[in-house]
Amino acid sequence: MKLYNSILDDNFEYLMFQELIDLRKMESEVLPD
Repeated sequence: MKLYNSILDDNFEYLMFQELIDLRKMESEVLPD
């Protein structure tokens, strides 16, 4: 179960990271550099 939990944690962190990237993309589209 520990291995499974670590896979879930990694997946969760990856999803959070993807959301951050998406937010930054949206911001850069709305606000010019």
